[in-house]
Amino acid sequence: MNEAIDPSDSTQPAPTKPAQRADQRRQRRRRRFALVVVILAITLPAAAGEVFVRWRYPIVDPRPYFNPGIYRSEPPPVSWELLPNYVGQYHQQTTPVKVTTNELAMRDPPLTDARRGAKRRVLLLGDSVTFGRGVADEDTFARRLEEVLPGSAVFNAGVSGYDTRQELHRLLRVGPEIKPHLVVLGWYRNDVIVPSNAVAAKVFEGYLVPLDSTKEDFLRWKSRYVDHTHNPADWSALVRLLRIQVKNWRTKSKLERRADRDEVVSREDGGYQRCLKAIGEIKAWCDQNDARFVVFLFPAREHVEVEAEVEYRKLLAEDLSALDVTLHDLHEPWRKHWAETQQTLYLPRDRCHPNEAGHRQAAAWIAERCEALLPAN
Repeated sequence: MNEAIDPSDSTQPAPTKPAQRADQRRQRRRRRFALVVVILAITLPAAAGEVFVRWRYPIVDPRPYFNPGIYRSEPPPVSWELLPNYVGQYHQQTTPVKVTTNELAMRDPPLTDARRGAKRRVLLLGDSVTFGRGVADEDTFARRLEEVLPGSAVFNAGVSGYDTRQELHRLLRVGPEIKPHLVVLGWYRNDVIVPSNAVAAKVFEGYLVPLDSTKEDFLRWKSRYVDHTHNPADWSALVRLLRIQVKNWRTKSKLERRADRDEVVSREDGGYQRCLKAIGEIKAWCDQNDARFVVFLFPAREHVEVEAEVEYRKLLAEDLSALDVTLHDLHEPWRKHWAETQQTLYLPRDRCHPNEAGHRQAAAWIAERCEALLPAN
């Protein structure tokens, strides 16, 4: 006997198997659609950002480098120097700048008879600050200085990575060719507080690498920072730009922490004594060759924008005075410029290398103090 159906019973009948399968298919389609939406929401903006970054910026390189390599090996104590007649670029984050050298491996125009015979010849010695790392040839303070010193030829013998001892040997090599009336040493504190690269680095395929680096180490570095083939993330210009921005955002806090660390320099320090000895030998060469000699001290960024005290300045001024060498300190004028304008004089994420504005300021300040040391125009 069949059971009667109770009209008040609200229980739904169990779905049939075809209905279950259709419902499962609808759920799978919804999940796939949601997944596609999520993927498109991520990939389309990322792809658009990648296209925009590659269109907007000629390069995107978190780690700065010369392209191609700019160095060649030399016997100790020089260890390396710039390649003569070099034509290339320096890659600095998103801006490539032109770098060239002449036949004397100086970042200058060709050594013409007119420059060789200029009435007022100024020879600049120094490291990457004097060389002009991060700015184009025409924006270095060497070129700016030539513009504001009438009748002068300014020769830029700065070499990235050099210490004072290497700068002395650079003078011994190019000084007899230039016969300068004035020798200017652009000095930065890493000559004392950082171990000399002359005994810690070597040249491989035009690049400076740590002395203990192997070929595999170099190729690994090159694949990541030059070729961008080390891993898929390195290939993406957008990812590299994000790395640059993160590092730039951290710059200020790093500067403040560094400013709190007083880097003590004592007269007993071996690096300091070697530096003083080299400066004394530069002074002796200048005296023997009827050239004037002056030292300009470039400040670190944290000592300009954070205004930390720099005790080694007093020590250096006293000891150079004992050598009868004039020291001009750029700390105070650059601090004043920062206080008045809040315009940084340094490259992005860089604590020592001036930008274009910094090179202009340096040239103007140096010119005022060098004019009286040169022959009348």
